[in-house]
Amino acid sequence: MSKDIRIKKGLNISLIGEAEQTTTQHATGGFYAIKPSDFHGITVKLIAKEGAEVKAGEPLFYSKSDERILFPSPVSGKVTEVIRGERRKVLAINIAANATQEFKDFGTKDAASMSAEEVKNHLLASGCWPFVKQRPYDVVANPNQAPKAIFVSAYASAPLAADLDYTLKGKEAELQAALMAVGKLTEGKLHVSVGKSANSPFSNLKGIEIHKVSGPHPIGNVGTQIAQIDPINKGEVVWVITPQDLVVIGELLLTGKFNITRTVALTGSQFRKPHYVTVTAGAKVATIVKGNLDNDNTRIISGNVLSGNHVKEEGFIEDFEIYNEDLNKTLLLSMKYKGSERAPVISKIKRVSKPGLRIYSNTSSLPIILGNLGIAIISTSQGLMTNIKARELGIGGEVLCYIW
Repeated sequence: MSKDIRIKKGLNISLIGEAEQTTTQHATGGFYAIKPSDFHGITVKLIAKEGAEVKAGEPLFYSKSDERILFPSPVSGKVTEVIRGERRKVLAINIAANATQEFKDFGTKDAASMSAEEVKNHLLASGCWPFVKQRPYDVVANPNQAPKAIFVSAYASAPLAADLDYTLKGKEAELQAALMAVGKLTEGKLHVSVGKSANSPFSNLKGIEIHKVSGPHPIGNVGTQIAQIDPINKGEVVWVITPQDLVVIGELLLTGKFNITRTVALTGSQFRKPHYVTVTAGAKVATIVKGNLDNDNTRIISGNVLSGNHVKEEGFIEDFEIYNEDLNKTLLLSMKYKGSERAPVISKIKRVSKPGLRIYSNTSSLPIILGNLGIAIISTSQGLMTNIKARELGIGGEVLCYIW
């Protein structure tokens, strides 16, 4: 049964740089990272230590509040660094990917014959449970609490958002398997929202209630759809899963592999060729946009252009502006401070290479500053960059200074 939803209040923002419907494949290789901060409300306990060899799908850490909730490696390779912040909080885990990817085998499953408990246990054991988010608060769902309904938004109304009908094309088998499984986790309905005039891969799938939505942004936001379809009352929770995550769950059921590849849109006026890229989650932004981005006064947003994260190379300065005064240029830096005492983030800068003694380093011997809490500035054939970025790109150069 289909139920149409239309809103009148909102705003469609037209921005330049919509992605062409062509897709390139981003080669698996180099360095990948998983950041616990991407998962709201999670305090992590580390499983994989530095130097450990992992397969794609093997857990790197788990939730301190529920050790069943695992967070797996997106690729197979070697854990090269565990980056920690204040009080040894885990900020990121870096993995050097193998040339040939190996996957942990979770075994194929027939979703139709599985019970709700079997589905839940399989998602927990495979590391797919963090895909299930709970509303209110948009946190990883509590596996001990049953939702009154599950929602999937297969329509994106935000400016320059990826066309989900295009990115999900040909994934009907994976989507059907995933929907068959997750639908057993609630006694309520499994709601899927699609564009009113869209040719959605969800249109002919079974076990769901389709809602055709139309109107200005934020009609594509799942929160707006929940309010229109089945509002949350006091004491109730609903679960939310994105279509891209459903594809990962479906492939897990059909093949036994945790394959977290996604098709993302590179959009905006600063891209020379806005298009789609199929990439493994955790890949470095620099390698995805390499050769396609005009870096002059460019700001990179990861995620929704209205609510995504501003991606900067490093976190030592708050912001910067360039002022033109006649023939001279002035660079104004806004320094970054922390804590109530406003202590500077940069505590020391140490010069390394000098005119009388030049210090050079190849890729394999690039310095690591305080376990990557600091950086080194490297002068390379591709310009100035940090030791971290130079290692990702596989180039060396002159070591100018250390900053921490």
